Amino acid sequence: MNKKLSSDDFDASNILDIEEILRLLHQSNDSDVKMYFHGAMVDYGFGFKVAAQQEDITFLEKAIGYAIPEDYKKFLTFTNGLSFNHYDANIYSIEEVLSFKNTFDYPNYMLVVATSMSSQIQIALNLQRDFDSVYVIDPIADDHFYSIGSNFTEFFNRFIVSYGSDYWNWGYKNTLKIPKSVDSSG
Repeated sequence: MNKKLSSDDFDASNILDIEEILRLLHQSNDSDVKMYFHGAMVDYGFGFKVAAQQEDITFLEKAIGYAIPEDYKKFLTFTNGLSFNHYDANIYSIEEVLSFKNTFDYPNYMLVVATSMSSQIQIALNLQRDFDSVYVIDPIADDHFYSIGSNFTEFFNRFIVSYGSDYWNWGYKNTLKIPKSVDSSG
């Protein structure tokens, strides 16, 4: 007989954190699973990179002038970047993150951490809160960064569930905006 789930079956201890999500992803690489992704069958899996060391994270924070969120730090200490077994999405390594700081003319508190299709995923480092620090922008088409209403852990979980798709465009109404251009006061 099937037991029906109730709200008592769910509590805060059931919420996955970065380490648990990454551990489960690492285990999933041991399976031979294919999935339908944007019109093609692809091997489901992820490419993990060598973990960042604390000195790498400290270097990043000094280079950008901001502390990065704790959940993003945990991600980097497990894997310094993550690739999908398709070419439409990527979560960047510290080296790649730093290269974007020199490529795009964004406010200095915006940090490009990932890409999906033509969108860049960024963390707004200047916020006093962490729960809605992740923003997206199409660097060619958009004039603003759009909030996706999540922190890095929530973004990462959804990004994995959607296998790197731009899930924030699936009917989500973006309301919070940050101008893309930087004025001289920076």
